[in-house]
Amino acid sequence: MISPEGRTIFTLRGPLWYDNIDFDLKIVRIQATNNIKKATDKNFDTIKNNNQVSVLLKKSLEGPQDVELELSMTVYTNGMPRGKSVAKLFLFVSQHTF
Repeated sequence: MISPEGRTIFTLRGPLWYDNIDFDLKIVRIQATNNIKKATDKNFDTIKNNNQVSVLLKKSLEGPQDVELELSMTVYTNGMPRGKSVAKLFLFVSQHTF
């Protein structure tokens, strides 16, 4: 069971010396059979805190399914983008509850 606040599944930290850091989470790919409710953006959320972001699982996922997420971090100095990092998250959801 997942609490209403969600459960943190990943945290990404950026450097402190940049003026601003933007984070973006998107679903890249979902592999599941037709009878399985596939993951959507409503299953996930992000919480940004200065130079870091946490990815939260807000709703349980039905299995089996494989979900690929992409979390990107763009760093800025003087309003100009200076770099980008990408974290790939692979979630493998079992059909069995543990």
